[in-house]
Amino acid sequence: MKKFLLSAVLLLWSAVSAGAAEGVESFFFSTNGSSVDHCISYDFDRAKMMLVWTAPNVMREAKVSPAQYARLCSLADELGLKAWNGFHGTNPNVLDGDGFGVHIVFAGGDKVDASGYMEFPQGYRMAKNALFSFFEGVLKGAPIKNKRY
Repeated sequence: MKKFLLSAVLLLWSAVSAGAAEGVESFFFSTNGSSVDHCISYDFDRAKMMLVWTAPNVMREAKVSPAQYARLCSLADELGLKAWNGFHGTNPNVLDGDGFGVHIVFAGGDKVDASGYMEFPQGYRMAKNALFSFFEGVLKGAPIKNKRY
């Protein structure tokens, strides 16, 4: 009976672990466009549990709660961001367009390094909107500060 119970617990634990999103150690996401107002970045550091938003000459920063951190990990998984690794697309025929950059380090050692200028990985627009919504929710109420160089 003890052997059966131990086996059942181990089986349940492995099933729960397999479905859990992998932890994120750092997450950097930036967008840029032909207007300076479109040049922004979000930078999360797990060691500090801090999210920093920067735009030209201004910044906001906010502490990330454990629940928000769990949601960020889930989002990275749900949006399939690991599949973006290695994407580096450029459309040389566009002069005034939009671009992005993403760099993620996962707790297990996997990384995502991707960028694009008027070429984007599959699902980019949906992922961008979901990430903006999440990050802005974390930053809600955070004061805007002038950056000092």
